Order: sequence, then C-alpha cells, then structure tokens
Amino acid sequence: MNSENYKNLIKNNRKGKDIFFKQNFQSPIPQEERSNFLKLNYYEPDLRYRFELELEEFAHKKK
Repeated sequence: MNSENYKNLIKNNRKGKDIFFKQNFQSPIPQEERSNFLKLNYYEPDLRYRFELELEEFAHKKK
C-alpha cells in the first residue's frame, strides 16, 4: 500500500469512529451530549510509525 492510500485508510477509519461516537447506541458519549459532538481530535498520520510485516502463527499455543 502506498503512502497516500495508507493516510486515506487512517482518515476513513477515523471518520467511521467519529460517526460511531455521534450516532451509535453503544457510543461512550452520553445521548444528551452527542448533538454537540463534532469529532475527535487526531494527529496527522505519521508514516514514521507505519510498519509492514508478516505475522506468523505461534506453533505452541496454550489452551
């Protein structure tokens, strides 16, 4: 994924979270305060904190 797509993915996820906080019945924001909620404050996506790696399943799982 290129840098611009990564930034757009982060921004879209944030928009979804803001909509959830404003509209969803499971929002942590009390119902009476949601009409005043606009969005969370975020830092701009910083590519220095982006990691791409392969995950490996652990062979010896505890049950």
